[in-house]
Amino acid sequence: MAHMRDNQIQMPDASEKRYQLHTESLNAIAMAITAESDLEKVFQVIVDAARTLVNANAAIIYHVSDDLTSLKSAAFSYQDPSDHRHPGNGHFMIPLGHGLISDIYFGGVPVRLSDYPAYPRRAKIPTPHVAISKLIGVPLLDRSGRSIGLLMASDKGDGSDFTDEDEKIFLSLARQGGIAVENARLYRELMDSKSNLEAQVAARTAELERKNLELQNANRLKSEFLAKMSHELRTPLNSIIGFSDMLLNQFYGPLNDQQQDGLERVLRNGKHLLALINDVLDISRIEASKMPVRVEACVPRDILMQVLFAVEPLARKKGHVLIHDLEGSPPMVKSDPTKIRQIILNLLTNAMNFTDRGEVRLVSRRVADRWEISISDTGIGIAPEDLTRIFEEFYQVDSSTTRKVGGTGLGLPICLRMARLLGGQLSAESTPGEGSVFTVVLPLESRAPEFD
Repeated sequence: MAHMRDNQIQMPDASEKRYQLHTESLNAIAMAITAESDLEKVFQVIVDAARTLVNANAAIIYHVSDDLTSLKSAAFSYQDPSDHRHPGNGHFMIPLGHGLISDIYFGGVPVRLSDYPAYPRRAKIPTPHVAISKLIGVPLLDRSGRSIGLLMASDKGDGSDFTDEDEKIFLSLARQGGIAVENARLYRELMDSKSNLEAQVAARTAELERKNLELQNANRLKSEFLAKMSHELRTPLNSIIGFSDMLLNQFYGPLNDQQQDGLERVLRNGKHLLALINDVLDISRIEASKMPVRVEACVPRDILMQVLFAVEPLARKKGHVLIHDLEGSPPMVKSDPTKIRQIILNLLTNAMNFTDRGEVRLVSRRVADRWEISISDTGIGIAPEDLTRIFEEFYQVDSSTTRKVGGTGLGLPICLRMARLLGGQLSAESTPGEGSVFTVVLPLESRAPEFD
């Protein structure tokens, strides 16, 4: 017989089964709290576990209203299928201030009743409500210990009283309910903050887009105005230059020395002013997207030789050594030769103006599928803090040489923008006191940009 007892399967007793069910219920509630943002679904898991664990006929959870004046039903569980109490979300609304529910809520401690009808402060049960004999209730508490709801169960299936063990189970479930409410509140606040932030970002983005559009329109109008005004200024200025030239050539009669000197000054300053206006016109037309690009087949060596012939008198006058190396040039490119000439002429002129009797070198070569032209000098160089700004419009390096040369500060910005119009780029390197190198990189085949 002893041998048989040793081999018998030991069945768990009721307390072990209850402990296991309690543990499983807490795990299920914890998972529901983690997975669900809907508080009602979490409450339903809790109330079903509460009824099952204490073998009650019915269990209910109340949640305090937003105005803190009443408790509203949040979830309900019953054992008897004929019990059709379906409070739903807020169907049962219990005013706070009188009755057992208020006592439990405000007292903040568990309550067990063996004879509910004898409770002196009990509220009247609604007519369709099933009669209640025994009851257990515990408050739901938040992290600060403040009551935020109520977990209750009525009448055990075997008719017995609710026990200390039942109360411990209810307290553990109520703690989970408090955590669920706190998580739901935090989640709601997070979603509200997210919605508010999204609304603020959307409003700010719309405002920035509107401001950006206004700035673009204002910049376009400014550029169009400058382009128009520059054109209007060039017409009378060309007449002044033309008549001055005719007078200097004594087309209207001989001039004395004083008249000759005065007219030479007028002609020289008129041409200088025309060059400045042309710079403003060019930058304005580029900004207004009205700078035409005429792409055609051209020979790089021919373009560069034309520029070298044009700057040779200036190089000779300033005592520069002008060196060129065009052997590596591509045989043919498709681009705008006029703009290429303007870019290289401007860069060579700058190199000579900022070099005192030194060397200016032009090198042209093909690098992979690009055409690279570099202009180097042995001039004064550019300080690092100025090198980052030389392509800004109207910016001029603050030195005596800059003031002596003059200009609008538009030459390099125009070169950069024209290079970009052709699909290329312009960059600069410099060492103060040793010289500078400007490098233009262009595609072998440019495409005319499409303007709106």
